[in-house]
Amino acid sequence: MTDKRLHEFPEVERVSGKAGRAETSTDPAPLSMIETTIMLKPTDQWRSVKRWYSDLPDFLQAPLRHIWPTGSAPTR
Repeated sequence: MTDKRLHEFPEVERVSGKAGRAETSTDPAPLSMIETTIMLKPTDQWRSVKRWYSDLPDFLQAPLRHIWPTGSAPTR
C-alpha cells in the first residue's frame, strides 16, 4: 500500500519495496523491516510552486532560486 500511495505523486517515477532482511548473520535488521526505494523524475519535470519571492523582479529571484527552488518536493 505504501508503494501505491507514493506512486500517486507526479514527481515519482518508480517505487519498489522489500520486506524482510538479507540472508546474513551480520544484518541487525529485524525480520519485520520494510525497505522502500523511490526514484524521482528529473527536477525540471516537477510541479512548480509559488514561493515567497515569486513576486519580486527576476534579477532578485535568480539568486534565491539556488536556496529555495521553484520546483516542489513531493509533498501532500
